[in-house]
Amino acid sequence: MEIDLEKLVTIKTNRNRAIRNGSKSFSSTLLYSEQDGDRTYSVLGSPNLGKVKVIMIGVRNPRKKNLGDANDMLPKSAIVWVNELRLTDFNNHGGWAAMALAKTNLADLGNISLYGSYTSAGFGNLEDKLTGLELVNNLNLQTSLDLELSKFLPDEWGVRIPFYIDHTRQIGSPEYNPFDQDVKLSDDLDTYESSSARDSIKDAAREQKKATNLTLTNIRKERVGEAALKPHFYDIENFSISYAYSGERNSDDETEYFKKNQHRGGLTYNFSTPQPKQFKPFEKSKLFSSKHWRLLKEFNLYYQPKNVSFSTELFRDYEETLLRNKSQALIIIKPTYYKQFSLQRNYGLQYDLSRALRIQYSANANARIDEPVGAINSATRDSIWRALTHGGTMQNFSQTLNLNWDIPINKLPFLDFIKTPLVYRTTYTFQGASFATQSLGNTLNSSTTLQATASANLQTLYNKSKLFKKAQSYNFQNEVDKIRNVNKNHQARGRNGARRNAKQDTVILTKAQRDSIEHLVQLERWKAVGYFGLQLVSCIKNVTAQYSTTSGNRLPGFMGTATIVGLDPKNSWNPGLGYTTGFNTDIASSLANKGLLTTDTLMNTPHENTLSRTLSLQASVEPIRDMKIEFSCTQNYSTREEYYYYYMSDLGKVDGPLSYIMSGNYTTTVWSFRTAFSNSDKLFSQFLDNRTTISSRLAAANPSSYTRQMVQDTLSGHYYNAGYSGNSQDVLLTSFLATYLGKDPSSYGFSPFLSFPLPNWSLNYTGLNKIKSLKKIFTNISLSHKYSSTYTISNFYTDAAVANLPNYDYGSETITTASGDYIPPVSMDAVQISEQFNPLIRLSMSFVNSLQLNFSIQRNRMLGMSFANNQLTETTRRGVTLGGGYRIKDVAFAVKASGRTMKFKSDIVLQLNLTYNSNMTNIRKINQNVSQISSGSSVWMIELSGEYALSSTLTARLFFQTNINTPYISNSYPNSTTKGGLTIRFSF
Repeated sequence: MEIDLEKLVTIKTNRNRAIRNGSKSFSSTLLYSEQDGDRTYSVLGSPNLGKVKVIMIGVRNPRKKNLGDANDMLPKSAIVWVNELRLTDFNNHGGWAAMALAKTNLADLGNISLYGSYTSAGFGNLEDKLTGLELVNNLNLQTSLDLELSKFLPDEWGVRIPFYIDHTRQIGSPEYNPFDQDVKLSDDLDTYESSSARDSIKDAAREQKKATNLTLTNIRKERVGEAALKPHFYDIENFSISYAYSGERNSDDETEYFKKNQHRGGLTYNFSTPQPKQFKPFEKSKLFSSKHWRLLKEFNLYYQPKNVSFSTELFRDYEETLLRNKSQALIIIKPTYYKQFSLQRNYGLQYDLSRALRIQYSANANARIDEPVGAINSATRDSIWRALTHGGTMQNFSQTLNLNWDIPINKLPFLDFIKTPLVYRTTYTFQGASFATQSLGNTLNSSTTLQATASANLQTLYNKSKLFKKAQSYNFQNEVDKIRNVNKNHQARGRNGARRNAKQDTVILTKAQRDSIEHLVQLERWKAVGYFGLQLVSCIKNVTAQYSTTSGNRLPGFMGTATIVGLDPKNSWNPGLGYTTGFNTDIASSLANKGLLTTDTLMNTPHENTLSRTLSLQASVEPIRDMKIEFSCTQNYSTREEYYYYYMSDLGKVDGPLSYIMSGNYTTTVWSFRTAFSNSDKLFSQFLDNRTTISSRLAAANPSSYTRQMVQDTLSGHYYNAGYSGNSQDVLLTSFLATYLGKDPSSYGFSPFLSFPLPNWSLNYTGLNKIKSLKKIFTNISLSHKYSSTYTISNFYTDAAVANLPNYDYGSETITTASGDYIPPVSMDAVQISEQFNPLIRLSMSFVNSLQLNFSIQRNRMLGMSFANNQLTETTRRGVTLGGGYRIKDVAFAVKASGRTMKFKSDIVLQLNLTYNSNMTNIRKINQNVSQISSGSSVWMIELSGEYALSSTLTARLFFQTNINTPYISNSYPNSTTKGGLTIRFSF
């Protein structure tokens, strides 16, 4: 059985033609049928073959039509086989496409370009599938014009008017009617009798788009002639204007029309002074000619700012959309509008008050111009203009102030080796509320950073003294050699009784002469001792100290606005100049008393205070020649406070701060090397025993009678003072730090924060190979050592139960937990000490025969004290590395291939490394006094390689590696890995 699908489309078209011709006998709600031979085709409604998902095949026993037909109307039994469904005879006609492009240059006036393209329905690439072809006839026309309109004006005017405009027109005519998608548009249009109806459907079915862009960018007058030599702040050349317009018009079967107009206009002012005038009142004064008056003599001020800038930009986006009514019912569809109108202003100031004091200020203000709802008419235009003249509603305001001051301490005598730059930076932002959240108020943010640095190049100080300067360059061996050589040459000329041995050509000195030389050498030794003492005194070469602090505040619910430098003149210039410049951020209570905080009961955004402090110290020390020691210590402390201001109906006012919480983190460098080589089991036992000492000290400091009671730990049997049991955080933390930092638990402080960071160091010594006896064997001998240890509190916080209690400190706690221990002033989950000897010692030697040897020992440990489960996690790593290398120089060989001989000559570099690492993690449970190895293994690694450079870019490497891993725990198995091979490396 064959079904012609085109017949279905044809009868639907015939039905539609009859309806559109005014026939009352037909309707889309009635079944319409046509006979084609012995087949009947019917249509009901407006089906679309392109969206068919289900096909039903039915077999029907028809009724008896008349008394004379052969239908007995009895039930029949039949078997119907439907074994294949095939779609054939696709309409696969192709399409065509054409494109034209023309460009021309209008001399130095500008450029013009024209572009046009047409793609018919069914056009596509050869590899495109038939169902993927676009069945739309697309016409695309584009034109653009780029001109420099200032060419119509005299060049001596210096005017620049860049102009650009482009226009795009796109028309997409679909082959099929989008309102009846299985009927060709041309066939559907033939069903209409009137040309106006056909034009209406044709216009609605098309995809039309028009776009126009016009820009006038940076219209300005440049400085020409004498005006370029003497710029003034009032010159017209400091100004520039810009304007841009973008318009778009769209329509298709879904959208009746879409209109979009964007206008953007801007005015910019920028004045820069290349060389601001300087005021130096004491420069030529003879009274201050001495270097002791250098600070006053070089005193200077600048009359003019370095740069002043201002720009304002007006942006208007207006969009109007009307959806097409595709229903036959009476539905009222109104246009929708999208409107955005904003006024943005930017300010900038760079002012060097002097060479040492520099100020930078920048501000950005973005205001919203409120528009009435709906279309724009004469009445609404007046309200828009009123909003525009008032500057709009401030939506976002931000400003940044930077002060850089090079404190002139280096202008003082004997302090020129010190540099002390000071940086002050503050940022203020105002975030306006939207229409929907105006009752919740606006949000203010203030942030301030103060950074002070002091660096001293002490070598410059030492060079001021001739004695210290000579001590720095003094070499005892060179001086002794000079004494001996000078005396020998002097005696060789035959003076003082010396005689020459002609046979050996040497000078034979008398005993008196030798004694004289040794006396001079002895004097030089005493001089060397004195110079060595001066070298030790002047061993510190460079010292740098840096301290920075950053504080911030977030204040929601502000009911004022921001106009002049972020202040609101209508509300007593709040939030105040101190807040906007970062000097005073504690203003919430003051604003609440003035009625400038929101009274909306839905307000649930917390106020925030943040603080971050960083201290960093570095020093470079050279106690002896060729030995360099770098010291460094750092400390980082940061906190974040949250609290709320609520409107209390019973009080009739905004109250706060409420629900105060604080959290933060802390890191500092410490010394834990005192216990680095101690027995870890004994340290843990000492840590447990120290708890009784700490408990007694805390109880003695607390005047409460509760602490005089003694409580026995049922697991260990030890007695502790009430409130300070063996599981108390105060007791555990102090005992942990005192034990593993090697301090006396009877005097160690209770605070988890150390008063000052302790320095870590790295040492490198390269002077051994300068010894004569070793210089013959080694070309280089290097000794190095590095130590670093840090103490970290990843998260500490204030318990809500003690947050608002005054003078709540260690040894004076008053609030207890359910377990009977006092709540500490600062609670925390865990602390950690990380220590590294990387390396503990490293020896690297290079022999004169190209042999290299190196040996190093590493030792690391990490101690993690958890107060959540009262256990100590101890991770250790101990490693030894022994390595060697040898270079076989100028190894040459030749390779013959394809009748050609290739010669190679290079060094063979051999490397052998043997490494042993022992990694172990111990979990020590405090309550049970149990230690258990949770993970770890010993690892042996051997690596052997040989490398040969075939050319400057091609290198061959032969290697062999093996790893042998032996776990320390029984649920893991020993394993080993071995690999080897040849690697060819090509370098570009």
